[in-house]
Amino acid sequence: MNESYRNAQKQSPHLQGVKFICESYDNIPYEKNSIIYLDPPYLDTAGYSTPDFDHSKFWDWVRNMSENGYNIYVSEYN
Repeated sequence: MNESYRNAQKQSPHLQGVKFICESYDNIPYEKNSIIYLDPPYLDTAGYSTPDFDHSKFWDWVRNMSENGYNIYVSEYN
């Protein structure tokens, strides 16, 4: 616990103005010039509690947002 706290304190100056949101990707009002990092359930893997996640819909949304000028980074195997 102490190590986690010290690390958070050390990183804090670099995270000013950053918003961390745990919500469905398509349920957030994104501001222009936002940097968006997404960590969806990985396709064909276990470990998340969202078995009905629609990967096709997600990637269509990512492409659309990217085409509209948003900076999007996705954590994914492929």
